[in-house]
Amino acid sequence: MLLLAAVSLLVTACQTAPRPIEESSASPSSAALATGQVGGINQRDRNGLRDGGQFRLGLTQWADDWNPWTQDLPSQIDLVTQALTPGLFHRLADGGLRPNLNWLTGPPTVTHEPVTEVIYHLQPGARWGDGTPVTVADFQATWQWCLTAGSACQPAGQWAAISAVTAGPAVNDVTVVYHQVEPDWAQAFAHGLARAGSPAAAWTDLAAHPERWAGPYTVTQFDADEHRAVLTVNPQWWGEPPRLDVIIVQSLPQEGAVAAFVDGQLDAWPIELDPQRYTDASRAAGVQLRRNDSTTWRVLALRQAGVLADVMVRQAIVRGLNRATVGAASWPGLNWSAAALNHLAWQPGQPLYTDLAAATGLTQNTEAGAQLLTAAGLTLGPDGQRQLAGQTVELTFLVNPADPLTTTEGLQVAAQLKTLGLAVRLVEPAALGAATWAEALASGAWDLTAVAWTNHQVAVADLIDRWGTGGAANLAGYSDPVLDQQLAQAGQTADAEQRAQLVAEITEQLWSQAVYVPLEVVPETWAARANLANFGPTGLATLSWEDVGFV
Repeated sequence: MLLLAAVSLLVTACQTAPRPIEESSASPSSAALATGQVGGINQRDRNGLRDGGQFRLGLTQWADDWNPWTQDLPSQIDLVTQALTPGLFHRLADGGLRPNLNWLTGPPTVTHEPVTEVIYHLQPGARWGDGTPVTVADFQATWQWCLTAGSACQPAGQWAAISAVTAGPAVNDVTVVYHQVEPDWAQAFAHGLARAGSPAAAWTDLAAHPERWAGPYTVTQFDADEHRAVLTVNPQWWGEPPRLDVIIVQSLPQEGAVAAFVDGQLDAWPIELDPQRYTDASRAAGVQLRRNDSTTWRVLALRQAGVLADVMVRQAIVRGLNRATVGAASWPGLNWSAAALNHLAWQPGQPLYTDLAAATGLTQNTEAGAQLLTAAGLTLGPDGQRQLAGQTVELTFLVNPADPLTTTEGLQVAAQLKTLGLAVRLVEPAALGAATWAEALASGAWDLTAVAWTNHQVAVADLIDRWGTGGAANLAGYSDPVLDQQLAQAGQTADAEQRAQLVAEITEQLWSQAVYVPLEVVPETWAARANLANFGPTGLATLSWEDVGFV
């Protein structure tokens, strides 16, 4: 058992001077992507790793219920559950999908005429942890559960698009038919299957229910009080044999990780965005800091009301901001230089990523931003502040108390826009008479705020959600009937090249609107024992748990 609480925190004598990051991949290179390499995980050929061994994984998150079908699990717990029931597809370093050949015999058979029909070809040996074969009933159970109001299935819109799930034309085939053409069909079951009858249950006594798992590992011990789980090799697993014998998962105090590592009781733990944790890990001998872009974006949102109803004013703000500097201020002490994110659908490392700031001419240029403000009627007053019709212009930046980065970003935005003569006032929801950030958003009494977006790697669905009229994540209230039609067309276009062209045209138009302005991609950093292979921040890629092991 990991005696983390008992380990002394006074490990200074065991530390060395700070070292540079031994493995870092801010953005995967094109050469790495071409060979399928994943940055940030110490990638090695699984056949060259030691047989067996115990991997001790420290987490800063915990959940007493690990049911992924009824709740949004903490990201670290979600990562662990992927060792228990992996998806039908592996996601590559560039965000593309390939069949998980542990589950499927090869690519599904797909047709799009007149609607999308997908035939999955299951591996004959696919079975649950009690030996029961995986069948069409499990596909049907997953689909039906994900249609219920109590589910936490993602992506939400995929499930309603399915019209039927039936046995396929051959043994071990499953046919999924959609109501219409569905280019993103692979997203529905990419995250795995739910055993028939299990999604609505409480997943608290995990060791007592091996029938819920169908992955390379199963849970043999689960202690909710100690925040500890033990995973061992699943005796029913039919795929590539795992390289490890045991994975011990332990939630630990934030300040105890390095001490546990020095004491030989920990092999990897998340740094998150904690500068002290980063500094401590960088000084510990034998630690390798592994870094990659995450799939989380920081985004500035601008309302289209008051002075910001004028697109020229919004564009002026974009031109007046050094977005990379805004990002850099968010990560003090993490040895991370954020680059501005210049797309609304893709991030660096994805093949369709382009620089929309350059394409639209809305690059950072303070002088050009000042000229746009003047052209929009916002003139400089004698005090150097922008005025409209003789009244000083002051913008309100809404801070989210639950998201401390919004304060850092708001302060940076205020400082930079001051050079344009624009005053920015930071306010919390209470100052607007609101109890919560969501309530303050709904009030409309704000001009700017910052949010986190997740790159779900389903560009059209995300664009509809964030920019479509009434979209669930469209907090700025953007609405354009023409855009809605364009997005609907893209959502129905099966040809990949045509669809990519439509997305390129749409995103360039939207960048010019300056309503949602990406800042940067949030970094992800883990500390790991140097001889641990194939584990760490994978960026856009899927972690293959059966390949994790020691050199």
